[in-house]
Amino acid sequence: MAERTRKGTSPERRAPTETLDGLSHHEIAVRAYEIYLARGGNEVDNWLEAEREVRRLRGGSHAGR
Repeated sequence: MAERTRKGTSPERRAPTETLDGLSHHEIAVRAYEIYLARGGNEVDNWLEAEREVRRLRGGSHAGR
């Protein structure tokens, strides 16, 4: 029997570790936290800045967003 998680969902239904455009959730989270440590700020703004930086570093096609 499959391991159950909270609210009865199976491990197969857990959130993906990559965003729809292939960016790593972990990479973005780490960079957003680094931004927060460096200058504080708003978690959403830090997350969006981290996404832009990760895209730019990876040479992503959506770097201008």
